[in-house]
Amino acid sequence: MEEEQPTSLVVEGIFWAMPIALMVAALVIVLTHQPPPPPLDKIQHAVGATVLTISLLLAAVWRPGRGDGAYPRGGIFVVGFVVLLAVAVEVFEELHYAYIEGWGWGDLAAGAGGATIGWGIWAVLRALLIRRA
Repeated sequence: MEEEQPTSLVVEGIFWAMPIALMVAALVIVLTHQPPPPPLDKIQHAVGATVLTISLLLAAVWRPGRGDGAYPRGGIFVVGFVVLLAVAVEVFEELHYAYIEGWGWGDLAAGAGGATIGWGIWAVLRALLIRRA
């Protein structure tokens, strides 16, 4: 069983600020830059979703040194939230840039895949660190 240590409000604030900053940065990028050409756009969606998912899971669900967070069973909801954000980005891009190629199913798949990969990375990290404790 992992021994939990008290966590300061500053550390908690930093861990919650990371996903918020990532979401704001993604919004600014979507609003101010044309999407990169394929396959770079797919890579951008996948990496962004992976990093956002990991940061949300660390803030909300479980983190080394703190243990369970405010939502200890919220992993699937975090992944669902990131996938919904990927849908929202695709809707916005479709409306804002009037893509000729149509709806970005590949981008959406990359975002969903990135969220799943992020969840997997976080789960492996959690299992390894809990086992070591």
